[in-house]
Amino acid sequence: MVQRMAIVDEDLERLKASLVLSDVVQQRRMIDTGEAEEQYKRVSRGKLDALLGLCETPTCRRARLLNYFGEPQAPDYRCGNCDNCLEPPETIDGTTLARMALSAVYRTGQRFGVGYLVDVLTGKSDPRIARNGHDRLSVWNIGHETPATEWRALFRQLVAAGHLVPDAEGHGTLSLSETARPLLRGEDCVDIGERAPIAEIGARMLLRILRRLSSQFRHRPRPAFFAVIRVSV
Repeated sequence: MVQRMAIVDEDLERLKASLVLSDVVQQRRMIDTGEAEEQYKRVSRGKLDALLGLCETPTCRRARLLNYFGEPQAPDYRCGNCDNCLEPPETIDGTTLARMALSAVYRTGQRFGVGYLVDVLTGKSDPRIARNGHDRLSVWNIGHETPATEWRALFRQLVAAGHLVPDAEGHGTLSLSETARPLLRGEDCVDIGERAPIAEIGARMLLRILRRLSSQFRHRPRPAFFAVIRVSV
């Protein structure tokens, strides 16, 4: 029973974390409007994106956490305990989009961040892009049919999967990892999770908690009820 309650408590803590992340816009606005130095803001944005990538990944969450902290796991690693392992989410073939994103990183010199790369892929008119000559690249405007929000989500998933590596100094730039090269050459494929609001992830965790509690109460013996009558003499 103690072990079961420990599992429930752990899930509750994870649910609280999901609910905190639900207002991502507010979190990002707090970073952008804060009085901290730009270097600190870049690091904070990177951490927020890493958390979102963990939430949006369709694969084992424990593997993604271990990868983040420098303990790489095999692509087919499964912990068997996280919600993605217990109830695998819906995925789609994201190989074509992923190759576009990785190609944009490569062709722009692996020295730009997500915002700039999304602007290149969606064909946004920008003096900086024109100055760098990136509006003449084959990847410029190649992804205009995909919304910018979905491109950002894809980049987060590619980072979480280890195909892209953020700059260690916190400048926000992305570079290709070794696992990205077979994907670029067409030797590998990748499945991506369909975008789901963070609230849905929290609801899925809550459903697991309720199921566990229901099972516990179903098998718990019912207490005997009795009445105490006080008699005055």
